[in-house]
Amino acid sequence: MVDSLGISCREFADDCRYSRDGDLRSMPTDSASILRRIALPKSLKAGMPFVLQSRLSLGVGGDGIIGRRVSLLAGHVVLGDGIAGFN
Repeated sequence: MVDSLGISCREFADDCRYSRDGDLRSMPTDSASILRRIALPKSLKAGMPFVLQSRLSLGVGGDGIIGRRVSLLAGHVVLGDGIAGFN
């Protein structure tokens, strides 16, 4: 992800979380709402693939990521968030 200044969020981000719901009004750092946390490797560069520790379900409901809030963080600071979907 690159912002309008051309700065890669990976230069700052260390954590990706997806929540139990798709409510963008709630706080993404609320530990009770986090369904899964993915620590980003320190050596990761923008556009570089990496292997997850476990499979990521692309389904809707259950432990699937579709329709859930996904947040990119640096420590406890939210760099960006949105709802996972597919077209």
